[in-house]
Amino acid sequence: MKKPFISRIPDFMARPFINDYCDRWKIPYDKDTDYAYGNSVLWMGSFYKEALRAVCGLFVSDNLPGELFVYGFYGDGSKGQAVAIRGLIELIVQLPYNYKYGYIVADNFSMLRTMKKYGWGVEQEGMLPDGHPVVKAGIRCG
Repeated sequence: MKKPFISRIPDFMARPFINDYCDRWKIPYDKDTDYAYGNSVLWMGSFYKEALRAVCGLFVSDNLPGELFVYGFYGDGSKGQAVAIRGLIELIVQLPYNYKYGYIVADNFSMLRTMKKYGWGVEQEGMLPDGHPVVKAGIRCG
């Protein structure tokens, strides 16, 4: 199987993926552009079969050395999105941070299973402001 090509992308290329995800899961707050597309988020895109199939945002803070916050894994809904998302996860697992984590809608069982395959565990359960159940998943290295 051909591996996806991973590259940095501008935030405007990530927006349709995030908006579609929020519509699908009925999550309103991610559409807040100041929050979702701030200058401090590095957006990565996964290209598979000659198209952008998945995106994720990466955030690092000087206040939290050694930690990498993953701002979502968003796919395009195609059959190829799973391969593209796995490519992003594999990249993140290799990055030299002691702690990598993000939040996943608790009903997204497919994503929770995928994250578990890569060693990410559920660390905390909670609720989004709109009442959606969410879990914090992460992996500690080193």
